Formats: sequence, C-alpha cells, structure tokens
Amino acid sequence: MTELGFSISTFEAFPLEAPISTPRRNAFGIQSARHALFVRLTLEGGATGWGEVFANWPAFAGPYRARVVTELLAPRVVGKAFTSPADLWRRLTDETTQIAIQCGEPGPFAAAIAGVEIASWSALASERATPLSELLGTGGRSAPIPYASGIAPEAIEALVPSHLEDGWTAFKLKVGFGAEIDRNALKHLRDLVGPEADVMVDANMAWTPANAPAAIDALAEFDLTWVEEPIRADCRPEDWARLAEVSASSLAAGENLRGRAAFASALEAGVGFLQPDPVKWGGLSGCMEIAEMAREAGAQFAPHFLGGAVGLEATRALAEAGGASYVEIDVTENPLRGAFGPYDRAEVEQVLAKFAT
Repeated sequence: MTELGFSISTFEAFPLEAPISTPRRNAFGIQSARHALFVRLTLEGGATGWGEVFANWPAFAGPYRARVVTELLAPRVVGKAFTSPADLWRRLTDETTQIAIQCGEPGPFAAAIAGVEIASWSALASERATPLSELLGTGGRSAPIPYASGIAPEAIEALVPSHLEDGWTAFKLKVGFGAEIDRNALKHLRDLVGPEADVMVDANMAWTPANAPAAIDALAEFDLTWVEEPIRADCRPEDWARLAEVSASSLAAGENLRGRAAFASALEAGVGFLQPDPVKWGGLSGCMEIAEMAREAGAQFAPHFLGGAVGLEATRALAEAGGASYVEIDVTENPLRGAFGPYDRAEVEQVLAKFAT
C-alpha cells in the first residue's frame, strides 16, 4: 500500500470572481459572474498542491469560506503531521463538527474541509510525480464518458452543435422551468443530438414529491439516461423511493448529500446514479468511499462538479479512479475553468492574478 503521510507548512485561500458575457440560469437562480475559492498548500518538503472549495452560490460565498479555511482550519493543520489525506479530512471534520453545528453551517464547513483535503492529494501527487488518479487507487478504474452540462433551454443552439462537431456524445439539459418550456427544450436537444447520444436532465430540485412523477413522465419519450435531483435532496427517503418506483428514467442525486448514511439512504431508495461533489463534501477520500458503495450496490458512480479548473481536474481524477460511468464538464462560459483539458499550474497562477478578489 502506498505511504501517504505528510506535514503541512503553509496554505492560502484565494476567492475569485470573473465576469461573464451571458448569465447562467437554472431552476433556482441566475449567475451573472463565476465564482470559486482555490486553496494552495505547501508540504514540509516543499511540494505544493491546489484544492477548490464550493463557492458557486451565493455570490459572496468565496470570501466567507476563505476565512473559514484560513482562520478556523489553518491552525488545525499547519505544522501538523497526517498519515493520509483521509486522516486530514476525518480529523478536521471531527474537530470542527461542534462549531459547524453551533453556527448552523455544516455545508460550508464540509466544503472548506473538502478543498483542503483535495489540495493535500494534489501536493502528494506533485511530490511523487504521479498522476492524481493513480495515487487515488485503481480498484474501480474506468474511462468515464464526459458529458456537457450547464445547458439551459436558451443556450442549446449556442452550445450543442459545436460540441457535437467536436465529438461529444452526452449532454445534460437544465429543466424545471415549466412543463412546456422543458418539453420543447428537450425535444430540440434530442432532435439536434440524434437518438444515439446520451441525454440527461437536471431539475435542480424544482419539483415536489407530488408533481415530480408527472413531470418525469412527460419527458420519458426522449430516452433519458437519468433525471437529476427531481425533488429536494432533503425529501424523505420514502418520497425518493416512491419516485424511483414509478419513474421510467433512472434517478440521480448526490451533489447536495453529506455523509455515508445519506448516500446509503439514496441507494436504498433506488437512486441509480450517485453524484457526490468532491468540493462540497468529502473531498477525494470521502467520494472514493461513495464510489465503492455504488459499486458494491450495483449502482452507477458519476461525480458532480461545476466550478473552476482546480476542482474539475480533481473530479476527473476521482471519476477515473472511482470507476465512474460519466464525468461532468460544465461547457458554459467560465474564465476560472479555462479550457476543458488538464490545467497547467502556471495557468492557475494567471487566473489568480486576474480574478482574485
């Protein structure tokens, strides 16, 4: 087994904001700029690593979560030794759970810890000159299919044809804007990509347990790979189970779940695709555990991500090492992500110089 011990000498947090020419829309809001929070840590031996903390919503999340990282997490890790990134994740979680509960913010704390954990994996990969996906392990290794995401109804014509020409074969559409808009948009997408492409939809929790069955049934003719977050992530397990039972399409969820128990409940309820987001909960260590859970249950693993270049690269490594069937690539405008290929560390420094707040 690979030795993964390390000690941290320094780390920093960089909240970022980048204007975009076309606002992004989903079922619960509009983004007029792209936001991210990057974390850089240095090991005692000098190797550096990058992590990312979820900071999409709200727009001011980055600066606040940067303070969680630097003022609450830093004193607990700088100068300390850890046996592995998983050890760091568990220790930080244990040491801050009481604070997170007291201030009513388990989510922001989990995301901050995840970003630090990802940075520790990145530093270890750099120190060992080993690809991150290989360092994570090879138990469930795969070559996941990249799918184009972030596509709202009004953006189909601008985004889909060019990606089809570039060879993309899977596309995810935002829905939850009303039955007529959803159906027309999905028909347009399916007509463009043809019957062989994989098509998914993401409702961003727009429907209720009462109206979700009819909403999903109205879209079933378009041969969907999955319906993502049709109802709220915190709905009762029996609501999810009932929906899975009557739905003609597989259900997908996970970006808004935290903890093994929540994912186990989703599996038991019949969710077919588990989608943990490594920059929101668990980092890479926790999400690798979810990948194993999915594999053992006969479900699909398809990690969620929508953010900057650092988190995208980590999610790709997670998808490969964890045996994912698909990996999410947001194809909408995002200066903090850059190109869709692997990022160069010099490129990240350029992003910091231009967009750090």
